[in-house]
Amino acid sequence: MDIFFIGPMLLALIPALIGLIVAAAAAVLSLFLAPAIFFFFIANEVAHDRMPAFTLLFALGIALLVIPLVIMAVRAIVCGIKNIANDGDNKAKKDKADESPSRSRFILPTIAGLGLAAIIGSVTISALTHQPFWPALTGNLSLERPEQQEVVNTSPHEITNIAVHLSNSAITIRTDDQATEVSVRHHNIPEHMTVHTELNYGTLNVHQTYFNRWPRFNFFNLRFQTPHVEIIVPADFVVEYLLETRNGRITINGIQADALIATTSNGAIDLNHVAANRVDMRTSNGRITFTELESQNIQLNTSNGRIEGSVYGNLSDFRTNLRTRNGRIMVNGENRGTNFTSADGRNSFDASTSNGRIEVTFLHGADSGRLSSH
Repeated sequence: MDIFFIGPMLLALIPALIGLIVAAAAAVLSLFLAPAIFFFFIANEVAHDRMPAFTLLFALGIALLVIPLVIMAVRAIVCGIKNIANDGDNKAKKDKADESPSRSRFILPTIAGLGLAAIIGSVTISALTHQPFWPALTGNLSLERPEQQEVVNTSPHEITNIAVHLSNSAITIRTDDQATEVSVRHHNIPEHMTVHTELNYGTLNVHQTYFNRWPRFNFFNLRFQTPHVEIIVPADFVVEYLLETRNGRITINGIQADALIATTSNGAIDLNHVAANRVDMRTSNGRITFTELESQNIQLNTSNGRIEGSVYGNLSDFRTNLRTRNGRIMVNGENRGTNFTSADGRNSFDASTSNGRIEVTFLHGADSGRLSSH
């Protein structure tokens, strides 16, 4: 009678047993992967000068110490299970096999010893070079300074080019009718990052440096805001712009320029009332939008994003080459398929995307006159 109860009970325990096995395997795998991920993260930080070199030795020591210990622990558990399973006729045979030497018994402890030596060595180097070990490894965990704003003013007569090179930051260029100087403002700059503004031989350079820090994930931190560099120029200020960022939006409002070149990734580009002899916008995984753009040479390239906006002039004024893969091309409200070219005008308009649409409206007969004025 009891067998009728034991069978269903065993069937009910099988999913729980499988779950325990999967959980144990995941735990062991994570113990293998965690030191390796930690090492590659530290290596990336050292390569970008965000951590001192001795932290890489520490990460290597952790990997060399933890992985052999995990292997030895797993082996001990497996051997224990085998001992229970082989208790009986095979016990003598197993004991004889255990008496034979195994290279792994010496190799794994040796690797673990090297890891411990590497850890001790990294701490020693930290002491000898007077670099505090724990701050160098962990950095500053207070990453946000949402209220920070720094203003740097420069005479526009000293500037012929503006170059901005950032990462994980947004860029805004805009005009101010009341401005008489070029202002560079920093917003939401985290503790581990510093933005530098330098004027070298007529080029205003804006770039950033990072301090040693751990990454901070702000999935649940509503106070986190993207670092943002804003450049404000006088209304009649005309120079060349070279803007570059990663994982950040680029917004340009109301400026005039000889050349306007901007590159980003995983961020949108927005142009509003911009006039430039040359416009070259490139992004990936982001849209490009423009309103009342005036230029003789326009090149817009993105992937996984749309291109949409209005341009001063007639369609016949431009040699046009518009391309997309998974989307449609609309020119002045007309569907032009996925590839549209024209070779009429003296100006050029080139736009390409994948997985996005292209919509361009030419402002017939309109001319702002901003380009001709300079």
